[in-house]
Amino acid sequence: MPTPRDEARQWATRISAAEQVVGTADQLPSPPATAILRRERILLDALDGAAWVLRVPSEETDDTVRLRVYWRLVRLLIQHSGPAAIDRLAAVRGLVGDETPRKSLVIRQGRNRTERTYRLTPDHELVITPMPERVAPELAGLEGTAMARTVVVGSVPLPVTTPAWLLQALTLGDLRANLPLVGAWLRGLAVGLSDLERVYTAIGRPIVFARIGELAREAGNVELADRIETTIHDLRGRVPSPSKARRGALVLPPTVTAAPRTSAPWLDRFAELLGRGADELRTAKVGLPVPAALARADILTVARAAKREDTYHSTTIEGYRVSRDEVDGVLAGRATNAGRTPDEVRRLMALKGYTVAFDKTLELLPAHTGRVHFSEELIHGLNAALWWPSIDAGIVTTTDLSSWRNRPAFIRGSLHVPPGHEKVHGLMALYCRLVNELDASPVVRAAIAHWAFETIHPYPDGNGRIGRLLMNLVLGAEGQPWITIVVDDRAEYFTALQRAQVDEKFRSWGQFLATRAARARAAGRKALATNS
Repeated sequence: MPTPRDEARQWATRISAAEQVVGTADQLPSPPATAILRRERILLDALDGAAWVLRVPSEETDDTVRLRVYWRLVRLLIQHSGPAAIDRLAAVRGLVGDETPRKSLVIRQGRNRTERTYRLTPDHELVITPMPERVAPELAGLEGTAMARTVVVGSVPLPVTTPAWLLQALTLGDLRANLPLVGAWLRGLAVGLSDLERVYTAIGRPIVFARIGELAREAGNVELADRIETTIHDLRGRVPSPSKARRGALVLPPTVTAAPRTSAPWLDRFAELLGRGADELRTAKVGLPVPAALARADILTVARAAKREDTYHSTTIEGYRVSRDEVDGVLAGRATNAGRTPDEVRRLMALKGYTVAFDKTLELLPAHTGRVHFSEELIHGLNAALWWPSIDAGIVTTTDLSSWRNRPAFIRGSLHVPPGHEKVHGLMALYCRLVNELDASPVVRAAIAHWAFETIHPYPDGNGRIGRLLMNLVLGAEGQPWITIVVDDRAEYFTALQRAQVDEKFRSWGQFLATRAARARAAGRKALATNS
């Protein structure tokens, strides 16, 4: 008979071997063994005790660990509540490729009339709500029914309610608070007339449905708008006239209506978000007035003067424990691998790679002051420069040098979840196009280029360093000095970036970079004076 401690150890070993990180309470070992697992912080409770999370040793808080497996817990709750599916705004977000955990997520279930809210963290809840009375689960496309559909969110396949259902399940409050999101979703949405009629017959909500039809027309989806109008007319006899007061609150922003047309909802969403971020920074006059552009020779002088500190800070920000003496050794060509541990070699190659990529960035500056043209080839070249020393040292392979990542990405310490790898190719092609077309001050263009690159997170590793190099490529091409984001600013830097990624509030991000641009100009003047 094993002791409770032996039982706890055996259970954890078995669960880890099965690569299971979440489960239900009925899978736990005996109460004494479970108590040991909780006390030693190997096991966390989740969903008010209905589920558990197996954690690995780390300094992360319990809530951070729960959010890291957010979508697995959603999947678990859907299976427990089935037939069920993600509904309303959470479903729309899934359909447009937004994989970041949100503060409230609605799951529609068709098992019974129970409604319950599960608290995941103090700021995040999962709400189970029943189907309307006398409405069959098939109508919403709940999992296990003939109309069920799934999307992959955070590498987890999850059922979402059907578009025909969503068009009539969203509330006016949902619409008012999320017009850019809904507008991006509506732009390319196609729904059959018979599907619209079936849902309308069961839950007909003509006022909200009519408003969504108007938004679809504004978004340029005339076919969907006409089908909604036809459905209401045929089944109700009269399409509600829009109230001027309500109508004024439901006008799509220009970032939706003027965004370039794309071929997928997540591309429409990305284009709208990038345009909205740039508009917010332009309105806040970030980076204005634009300082006089420096000549290319002066830009190179200023950047080379910043190279030592930039190499140290940009590498250290990413978690490498390096010293300025090691940076000096790399820059002087004195550093070798001889006598170093594998971890020391890895750090040394990271430093060498950054210096090579730094020099590559300067080579990419145009001969005359003006905008740099981003391309996928340019970005892959910069990424290759970052990793060649590590490849030569046998630390990494060449597999990821000339292509985007082919697996999920997670950012340690961030609530933002990058898009699935299957979306990266299309997003990066659109990224290059939109950054090249962006009409804004150099600081705004640099801020948007850096934010958008980190949001996509197109490589398995090195994204932060490449993003900061791209930011400086934009600035240097337009005659603005090199910005170094120092380690002491790491918390403010990541907080401002996450606020843009998760909360879609860009002002603090733009102001953060504008402040560093001002510091860079002062440092640049000093470097030029010293060099003269």
